[in-house]
Amino acid sequence: MRCNAIVAGCLIASLGMAPGCVHKYVQKVAVCDPRDVAGRVEPAPRSGMYRVQLVDEIGHYLKSPLYAADRWVAKGERMGFSHGEDGKLLAIAGEQHVELNGLPPGAAHVMWYHKSKRPTQFAKSVGKVGSTTAQAMLLTTTGVAIVAGTAGLLWVAGLPDPCDDNVAPAPKKKHHHH
Repeated sequence: MRCNAIVAGCLIASLGMAPGCVHKYVQKVAVCDPRDVAGRVEPAPRSGMYRVQLVDEIGHYLKSPLYAADRWVAKGERMGFSHGEDGKLLAIAGEQHVELNGLPPGAAHVMWYHKSKRPTQFAKSVGKVGSTTAQAMLLTTTGVAIVAGTAGLLWVAGLPDPCDDNVAPAPKKKHHHH
């Protein structure tokens, strides 16, 4: 019995660690110089939320108010950059073309940037074991509740009925007058 409790404890503890077992997935798409008139267009490597990111000459990310260019893109859709007829830089996401205004002067590279997490094979396996363990625990708990409920009903049924009319009346007390 003690061995089963130890195994169950280890499985439950492993469930707590499983969410941390993920690979970070980072993808940079259509990296190009914002001054390059030719631009660059590539297919999206996976579906997800992409944002326009700017990088300086050294490789540091620059903060910029380009949130209007954040887009959900499906795998295989066109992503990249080109210049409009007026010479302004356009971010391409599928069929959309978003004008990028106010680029910082130090921006040497512009790119679409995607970051997400993907579970490792170990986390997927532990999750399956955890799911099976959770189902077993639920079934066990339900079974215990049914047995306890039935035992409680049988115990109550075995108690004497306080409203039973077949009970002999209590003897009357005799009063003595003095």
